[in-house]
Amino acid sequence: MMKFIPYSFFDIFSAKRVFLIMASANYKKWVILALFVLIAVSVIIVMANSRKRAEKSRTQETRQSSSGPVIDPLAEKNMALDQIKELPETPEGLASLGDQYFEAGRFKEAIDTYEKAIELNPGDADSYNDMGLSFHYMGKSEAAVEAMRKGVEVDPSFQRIRLSLGFVLAALGKMEESVAALQKAVDMNPDSREGIEAKRILDMVKKDL
Repeated sequence: MMKFIPYSFFDIFSAKRVFLIMASANYKKWVILALFVLIAVSVIIVMANSRKRAEKSRTQETRQSSSGPVIDPLAEKNMALDQIKELPETPEGLASLGDQYFEAGRFKEAIDTYEKAIELNPGDADSYNDMGLSFHYMGKSEAAVEAMRKGVEVDPSFQRIRLSLGFVLAALGKMEESVAALQKAVDMNPDSREGIEAKRILDMVKKDL
């Protein structure tokens, strides 16, 4: 049985410790890749949170217009979750709820919610991407890859999911598969935010092959 070595880092957005499980054979590779992993994760999360920004903007406007006391950030997140739970179970509403769970670090609930969104809208590659990231942050990177590959199948033109897939494959030490996914992301649009980040990660992964 192959021995596994745990590797941990702090996600600079959530300040939560995330644990990746790596094969010992790939440990040296990850010493080299560790410096750019933090940057890659932060960018992917920013991209994954694209749907969340509108909700944040509305929350900030409400808070700024109020003359009451400042609301605790955690309490505010829970309030936002409670408000979204009241929405009808549409694909969009469920995706938004999943995003809120994701932001709160409640990844199991995020996964369950994204699955419901996908049941109602099987072509929602964005939810496949975010569900995959949730699996990854739970230490279930193989499940993350499976979810992301399904997302690629339903929408081959979705560049961001290929970037996410390449990142998770690298986390698993599957460098050749990571290169293929990242190269595809670059080829789709090298000048986009996703393409630029994919190229940067791709160059670093290639150096380790």
